[in-house]
Amino acid sequence: MPAAEAPMPSFVAFLRAVNVGGANVVRMADLREAFAAAGFHQVTTFRQSGNVRFEAAGTPAVVQRKAQAAVTKLMKQDTAVMVRTRPQLRALLKADPFGDLRKLGPDEARLYVSFLGKVPDKALPKASPTGDLEFLGRRGKDVFSVGRRVRGHSGNPNAFVEKELGVRATTRYWSVVEAMVELA
Repeated sequence: MPAAEAPMPSFVAFLRAVNVGGANVVRMADLREAFAAAGFHQVTTFRQSGNVRFEAAGTPAVVQRKAQAAVTKLMKQDTAVMVRTRPQLRALLKADPFGDLRKLGPDEARLYVSFLGKVPDKALPKASPTGDLEFLGRRGKDVFSVGRRVRGHSGNPNAFVEKELGVRATTRYWSVVEAMVELA
C-alpha cells in the first residue's frame, strides 16, 4: 500500500491594485487559471481584489517568484504580488496587533495590514501628516495601521507606506486577512 503524500504548504498571494476603480481589471477565473498553469494547486480566490489562496511545493522565495511571473504574464505588466505562508498569516492573527481597536466600527476606525515586498530600511512615522492614518508598528514585512475619518475623508495607507518606506506594498483590511487565513 503506497504511503499517503504529505499535504503541500498553503500560501496566500495578495495582488496590488487589481480591480480597483476600474483599473487593472482581471477576472478571478483568469487569475485562478494563471496560478494553476504556474503549477500551483487547490487555487481559490477571495473577493475581486486579487486575493489568491493556493498550495505549492517549494520555498516561499521560489513560490513568490513563480506567482509574480504568473501574474505579470496574465496582466501583461508588472503588478506587485506579496506572498505569505499560512503559518505567517496565522502568526499575524495570533499577534493581535489591533487589540481593542477591533471592537470599533468602520465609521470609527479601519484596520489595515500592508504587505511589503521586502523589509524596509526606514521606519514609518507614528501618524500621517493629516492625522487620518496611525501606524501601530511593523512585523517583518507587514505594517499595521488604523485609518480614521478626518474632515469626511478616511485614510488609506498603501500610497503613504510605499512613499515613506520606499518599497512596494499592497494593503488589505484586517477582516480580509482573517478570512484568507480561514480559507488557507
